[in-house]
Amino acid sequence: MDSFLPFNQVMPRPTHEGLLHLPGVSLFVRRFGTAGPPVILIHGGPDWDQSYFFPFLAPLAHSCRLIAFDLRGCGRSHKFGDPQHYHIDLVVEDLAQLLASLHLERATLLGFSYGGRVALRFLDRYPSKVSKLILASSTAYDHFADELEQWDEYQSRYPQALREQVSALWGASSPSPEQRTRQLAELTLPLNIYHLELLPLVRQVIDQIDFSGEWMQAWQAGRLRGVQHSDYAQRFAALGTPLLILHGEKDMGFPVAVAKRLAEQVPGALLTILPQTGHVAHIEATEAWNTAILQFLFKDE
Repeated sequence: MDSFLPFNQVMPRPTHEGLLHLPGVSLFVRRFGTAGPPVILIHGGPDWDQSYFFPFLAPLAHSCRLIAFDLRGCGRSHKFGDPQHYHIDLVVEDLAQLLASLHLERATLLGFSYGGRVALRFLDRYPSKVSKLILASSTAYDHFADELEQWDEYQSRYPQALREQVSALWGASSPSPEQRTRQLAELTLPLNIYHLELLPLVRQVIDQIDFSGEWMQAWQAGRLRGVQHSDYAQRFAALGTPLLILHGEKDMGFPVAVAKRLAEQVPGALLTILPQTGHVAHIEATEAWNTAILQFLFKDE
């Protein structure tokens, strides 16, 4: 995989790697670095794990205290096997416990995709614990489908036949939820990566993920429906937490319009749009992605 990388960086060895036992849940945690600002990485999916960020976060891991964890039910974290244990608010409490266990009063949150929604929810509940917020390939809004559907390139990459395959997997009872989650990830790769010549690299990344089906089962059970994520912009503006919005210009998961909208609504927000880059911008524009984050982190130092 390293041969694909556009920079000469390798991940440092973790200073800690293993299960962290918290009240009610055990989370798989990796920690890198002993100096610099603490940064908590919150992965997306949510049935994915943290592995698809490595080695692409090497510059960040060399410059700060990077803490990555698998969400409950994901990767190597504890799997409950019960939809009642899966909800965004439970992840927020897991994150609060993680900070407390590491004796961190405050940290920067780096929320990617669904992880950005978790970060926003955490900020809403625990604003004093967030020093800075980075929303990467994410959204503060619930409604954006129209903006995608009006995009010709999105339509060409997401034809009706593919939509029917995706819908069938979400509604199926077999194969296993883990297999269906992996199949969904593989089917929708052209929506996650803009430069299709990078598909071999992204497939290597996908292959190393320990996919779960816990959150898919919770969704099928109706556990995740009705969760509202809107109105964060007004709340964010009132809090004044430093915000970096980092988004690919060609993101087909969350259109770039949602990033621009949030930047307009939050005074002082820093918007960085990576040109000709899709949803997995950390893979397509690794150096620019890390540089934007590092400049934001050390802006006031």
